[in-house]
Amino acid sequence: MKQAARLLFRAIVLKRRVLSFLSLFLLCGYAHAVAISDIYDVEVPVSGQDPKERAEAVEKGAGMVMDRVAGNSGWRNVLDAAVLAEQAPRLLEEYSYGYAVVDSGSGPRRRLVLKAHYSAQGFENLLSQYKVPVWGRNRPQVLVWMAVDGDRGREILGEGASHHLVAAVKYSAQRWGVPLLLPLMDLQDASSLNTSDLWGFFAEPVEASSTRYSHDSILMVRAYPRSGRWSGLWQLRVSGQKIAEESVEADTISAMADKMMESVALSLAHKYAVNLGADAQGDEVAVEVSNVTDFRSYADILKYLRQLAPVKKVEPVYVGEDIVRFQLKLNGYPEQLAEHLALQPRLRPELGPSTQEEVGRRLYYSWAGDR
Repeated sequence: MKQAARLLFRAIVLKRRVLSFLSLFLLCGYAHAVAISDIYDVEVPVSGQDPKERAEAVEKGAGMVMDRVAGNSGWRNVLDAAVLAEQAPRLLEEYSYGYAVVDSGSGPRRRLVLKAHYSAQGFENLLSQYKVPVWGRNRPQVLVWMAVDGDRGREILGEGASHHLVAAVKYSAQRWGVPLLLPLMDLQDASSLNTSDLWGFFAEPVEASSTRYSHDSILMVRAYPRSGRWSGLWQLRVSGQKIAEESVEADTISAMADKMMESVALSLAHKYAVNLGADAQGDEVAVEVSNVTDFRSYADILKYLRQLAPVKKVEPVYVGEDIVRFQLKLNGYPEQLAEHLALQPRLRPELGPSTQEEVGRRLYYSWAGDR
């Protein structure tokens, strides 16, 4: 009798663990990640092409790239400024001069800039050396709903709005490497979401209005001038859950937008950044993929797994008629792997016949290709 009770208890625990782990994938949904191709490219305003100013711009640009790759400015607490100054010229791969529209705090204007391209491998090696997690190129698409209180009262700002807040948020998002999408605010948006619901951060109508857009997360923002300064509140939601909320205040709209986007980037980096150091403590998992019907599919899966940030090493261990099993060594944990897999629905999670000991250590998927 006791043996039967123990077996029943183990079955219940196993079921709960399986459902808990699978729910992580279901909550993630099938997302719409954006691969940022210019994450290691920056434009630094300069007054001329003097060698001394160029050296300073190269160092400043390296700091901007470091912000993007780390997802926040906290790396400055562990990496000395002198180290970055020494490494910046070595990290630089190419540069040129040109003109670009820059938001310097008083509004966008055309400036002479140093256009610099840095080494991806160099930055990853440097951050790994100092045990700073790296946020990869594949990043979640953030749909931004912004309400502002101004001379015309409260209004929702869409993609075509001329308000300075739109330009400031876009500029800061690009600086921090956060892919942004603004709503069209056409008749459909205007009829589905009223300003008071957004201003009050009522999630249900905002989530409902967001269904027409491809996105991974939702950022709700309200901003208003107060005593010569700008104040605001933002809330970040992922898979229907609030993961961060914070108030922000600054002297200008641009400064407020930059503070806000740094905090948003930090929240997302906490979720997706991984430690790439050689001594990083990570798990190993077996990934079994079905619907592998030809060699091309096999090769695509292998390439796809290898480029995921949490994956340190991929090794095929079994090939069947339409099933392939891989052994993955991770930089992080299986749950973090799940978050990254959910950003691109090429592998669809399935409930496989795992034993209690295998839950979280053996994952089952079906290959969906590029559909």
